[in-house]
Amino acid sequence: MYLDSNILIFAALDNGQRGADAIKLLRMIRDGHIKANSSPLVVNEVMRATQRALGREQADRIVAGMMLLPFSWLDIGYGCIHHARRHFKNGLDPTDAFHAAVMNDYNLSVIVSEDAHFDKVECITRISIREALNRK
Repeated sequence: MYLDSNILIFAALDNGQRGADAIKLLRMIRDGHIKANSSPLVVNEVMRATQRALGREQADRIVAGMMLLPFSWLDIGYGCIHHARRHFKNGLDPTDAFHAAVMNDYNLSVIVSEDAHFDKVECITRISIREALNRK
């Protein structure tokens, strides 16, 4: 399962139920109850969103904490560009196209995301935070 950046952003910035659920999911990952994959793309998005909202120092703290989570960190190689272009041509924005491409490169089919744009990608099944919590 690949974890989209919006899950980490909600954990950091959303004070409502969605943020609480995101924190619960991250704790389950931290405690080894759920295995998750991530990539430097996610770090980039989390860093950018949290810096805008909270400032550079707090964004760095959030990213430092994120790096302690037991994700399988997926590299982004040159071949990823070909998959990303295909997803981009099919309507995903550039960043989401690269997330989908990384998933393709690692044969991952499930993404935890609240972003419905991933619903258009045939080879990917998007599940919500709530669905991920219920899968444990």
